[in-house]
Amino acid sequence: MENTNSNGGTSPDNLYDNFSFGAGLAWDAYLINPADTGLSGSTPQQYTSLIPNGGIWQSKSTTTAGKYNDLSFSGGANYEDKVYLGMSIGFPSLKFRSKSTYTEEDTKNSIDNFNQFSLIENLTTTGNGINAKLGIIYRLKNWLRIGAAIHAPTVFFMNDVYTADLSANTDSSGYSEGNSPKGIFKYRLATPWRAVGSIAFVFKKLGFLSVDYEFVDYGIAAYTFNTNDPFESALENDINQNISAIYGTTNNIRIGAEFKLEAFRIRGGYAIYGSPFKKGVTFSTNNKRENLSLGLGYRGDNFFFDMAYIRTQSKNAESPYTLSTETVPLSINTHITNSIVFTVGFPF
Repeated sequence: MENTNSNGGTSPDNLYDNFSFGAGLAWDAYLINPADTGLSGSTPQQYTSLIPNGGIWQSKSTTTAGKYNDLSFSGGANYEDKVYLGMSIGFPSLKFRSKSTYTEEDTKNSIDNFNQFSLIENLTTTGNGINAKLGIIYRLKNWLRIGAAIHAPTVFFMNDVYTADLSANTDSSGYSEGNSPKGIFKYRLATPWRAVGSIAFVFKKLGFLSVDYEFVDYGIAAYTFNTNDPFESALENDINQNISAIYGTTNNIRIGAEFKLEAFRIRGGYAIYGSPFKKGVTFSTNNKRENLSLGLGYRGDNFFFDMAYIRTQSKNAESPYTLSTETVPLSINTHITNSIVFTVGFPF
């Protein structure tokens, strides 16, 4: 309703073309109606909703799936076994699919002429990119090493395909639906730079302890639309300004240790990734992510085996929709993932 009623309203003839992924679907499914039925189809006007005062049950479910591959070419050199240099050029590719179902239902049967509607949004994102990494390690002592690395931004060439379908059930119209066109959008995404510092203590036959510190400024990520269209150029500028306003710097710390017991290895690790959001961003939680890992390995002359348990925990906040003038529901979600990884190798 915010979109259709802003700037003096919208004509019914233009409703679907202007809002073909949102209000246009509600119009086709008879969920919104003209406030003044006496006006012509080409006259801008205001609209009313079948459920203007709420009082309905709202729910949302999202299913996601995807993959990320990285083909890289690496090289290294060392000077007098003291200074070690390395660099790589990577060619990552990704595919992401998301299906979200948003539902509103009159469970108490308290609203005239409205029973239920469901909005299904499908998104498929694919991309190919390029990046570069450069690192150095200096061996101060046989037992002490320090390092630093720079990860240049990954530039992704992205493609989004988006559709939305809305179905509704009302007393007056029965079952009705609205279907969007297929939205296709191409753009470039540049991820932030990353700077990494590390220190490692090596205890010969006993094992090692390492600590990594990583600095990331998420606020410098940027989109490029490659267009001469004034509307898309303005949208690109708005998105990048929002990124700078919402996202900020973060500090990530990773600690790992390995203990040798003859041919066996016992490992442990902990990592904490700070929130990418600036302080005071109201829709976010602390958004930090923690990883805990434990592992066991065996090294033989012709065989090696590794097993690791990894627990990841994070929180995030999600709203089912956005409004500029009203507060919307906010869901605080805790995500916990437990993984067990096995590796078997036969060197020759």
